[in-house]
Amino acid sequence: MSPTDDDRPDAQDAGATTPAGPPIDMTRLRTLIGEDDEFVRELCQAFVSTTDEILPKLEKALAIGDRADLAAAAHKLKGGSQSICAERIAMLALSLERGAPSRTLQELNALLADLRQEIARCVEYLRDAGR
Repeated sequence: MSPTDDDRPDAQDAGATTPAGPPIDMTRLRTLIGEDDEFVRELCQAFVSTTDEILPKLEKALAIGDRADLAAAAHKLKGGSQSICAERIAMLALSLERGAPSRTLQELNALLADLRQEIARCVEYLRDAGR
C-alpha cells in the first residue's frame, strides 16, 4: 500500500526537516537540461526574479487571510522551484499550497518562515556559484 501525497511526511511537515546539502541539485538540473552554462544561468536568474515577485504575494495573502491567493502563489513558486531542482523549496511551497485551506494561520506563518529561509539560502547559493 503506497501513501497518498497528503500522508507523506514531506507534504505535511516539510519545515520540520533540516536542510542538508546544496539547495539546488545541480547534477539533476544538468541531467535534465544539459551542460549549457548560459541556459542554466538564465534559468536560475529567472527563478530569482520570479521569487522576488512571489514572496511578497505570499506574505500579503497570509497577512490578509486570503487563502486562495496564498495557495495560488505557493503553487506558482512550487513550479518554478521544480524547474531548477530546488526540491526543498518545492516541498515547502507544496505544504503551503495544500495547507492554505485548512491549516491555522500560525502553522502557515511557520511554513512561510521556513520557505523564506530556504529561498534566501538558495539565492545565496546561486550568487556564490555565479549564477
